[in-house]
Amino acid sequence: MVNRRPDRALYEAALRYHGTWRKALTASGINLTNVSRRRPPHMDRNTILHWIKERHATGQSMTFSSVCLENRDVALAIKRTFGSWKAAVVAANVE
Repeated sequence: MVNRRPDRALYEAALRYHGTWRKALTASGINLTNVSRRRPPHMDRNTILHWIKERHATGQSMTFSSVCLENRDVALAIKRTFGSWKAAVVAANVE
């Protein structure tokens, strides 16, 4: 959900051109099937570290914003578990 107060013009433009905020997000390339506020049941500390190492090994982007756009549940699970994306990357030893 967009913070409507500081981004009011963006929100209103999204509604004008796409009808709903969710349709605007989809049009921008965000996969809404991965957007929720639930922690994935399989994302314990060791699984997260393995996931980060695999991501690094395959040359995928190591930025939090990329991870968040691809799968918000995973991104938020990482932040909840480690406190920050940077702390998780350091713990995975892939800096």
